[in-house]
Amino acid sequence: MITFYRILLISTSIIVLSACDYLPRSSQYNLTKAETQVLIDNLQPAEEAIVNLFDSHQIVALGDAHFYDEVMIFITQLVTTNTFTNKTKHLVVEFGNAKYQKLLDSYLSGGDVSKDEIKKIWRETLFFTAWTPNVYADFFHNIRIFNNGRTPDKQLKVTLAEAPFSWEDLSSKEEWQAIAKSKVNGFSSTIQKRVKNENALLIFGAFHVIKLTDSIKKQVTPEQWPLLTRVSTNRDTSAYTIWPVIQPALINKLNHHVPKNNKALIHLEGSPLAEHSFADLMPKARVKLGKLHARDATTKQLFDGMLYLGDIKRVMAFPKRVLQDKSWLKKMQSRVDMIGGRIKTKFDEILSTSTEHGFKQ
Repeated sequence: MITFYRILLISTSIIVLSACDYLPRSSQYNLTKAETQVLIDNLQPAEEAIVNLFDSHQIVALGDAHFYDEVMIFITQLVTTNTFTNKTKHLVVEFGNAKYQKLLDSYLSGGDVSKDEIKKIWRETLFFTAWTPNVYADFFHNIRIFNNGRTPDKQLKVTLAEAPFSWEDLSSKEEWQAIAKSKVNGFSSTIQKRVKNENALLIFGAFHVIKLTDSIKKQVTPEQWPLLTRVSTNRDTSAYTIWPVIQPALINKLNHHVPKNNKALIHLEGSPLAEHSFADLMPKARVKLGKLHARDATTKQLFDGMLYLGDIKRVMAFPKRVLQDKSWLKKMQSRVDMIGGRIKTKFDEILSTSTEHGFKQ
């Protein structure tokens, strides 16, 4: 009996320790004062630095962070400038179903497209809840305004990367899961078809822009590779990948040294931050990194640069225009009820928080 309980206690301890290894810890910044000064001295103004990347790279990939509005606001402001369009006019985005590519092309070129029609682009996607913040609709709207009065060869064009599909054809979570499982294949295929011998800016969720080093890449199958790992491997081209700085410890450190409202690009090549453990900066990433055999990876082993946008925070709430659209809320609820799992849980949490604490404007 004693032996049994001792074995049970030891086994339980092992399980608890293993589980704790995956529990989120606080974000840790581990550079010395001298290393921090080197980091600060080598920051570059974000807009200019990103535009200049196209002088040496065909593809630049900016990582988005869901419900951090400041990231998409920055991207929208960046691309709707003459300085940017002098280097590239092609954007490829995750937040749109390619079934509506022709509709988007018409809208961006000034065509007569209603607000209800244009919403289909981001609402009829696999992960429609991620694109509820106003910043995604505003992104397309501002590009339409920017293109107004420009000849077709001077206009921005946007490629929707998600493979075409119809929610009306789905009747079970298994059907949705099958499509979701192959989403990166769809992204990669779209880029291969639509991005030819031209520069392009890719805008995807930040984990899609991870570019694994060869040593890590060999430990997982190509089917497991993140999108930009595939793109940089399968194309004879140079790609530069950028992770948004959303880690509290790094934000707090940079806030003490960077003037307010300044935005900066951190080139990781040669930077003291290059050898910093990414999991220490962002503990919640450890599970996803574990699936890539990259839990111990440094920042430089995952991407090329980091984008600092100041003291940004995540606001998990639906905006006013979504909460007031009762038919859309009903449709979303029906979809997440069918999908279930984490998607439904998160949707219900956000909806509850949004209605309890009022609207995001």
